[in-house]
Amino acid sequence: MLGTDVKIGGALGKLGDTVVLPLSQQGQTDHQVVAFQISGTWSGTVTFECSLDTVTPTNWTALNVNHVGNTGLVSTATANGLWRAGVGGLAQIRLRMSSYSSGTANVVLTTADGTQVRVMLILQ
Repeated sequence: MLGTDVKIGGALGKLGDTVVLPLSQQGQTDHQVVAFQISGTWSGTVTFECSLDTVTPTNWTALNVNHVGNTGLVSTATANGLWRAGVGGLAQIRLRMSSYSSGTANVVLTTADGTQVRVMLILQ
């Protein structure tokens, strides 16, 4: 039986802000896909990152994601949109405001078992 999808949301409103999604939450490790939604009025760069550490990650690595509707992989975003990535075997995923000018980026991260991806949009 597959585990329950996990959703987490938050706001990136200053340099260094992060939203972390633990993929191995409560012993569930069957998450294969993560969808990322970024919305709001903001200016900066959001970096997609991952870690193998299940407890307190100190080593984060850039995560290549696919912008839905476009081809090619990216590891950063400078505008609102929807992205997805395969995450089998990873322990944690985060979005980090790696450069910041103004505003707030509202983000939602949602896992799925690979057969479907559900996305919840945070409205301002």
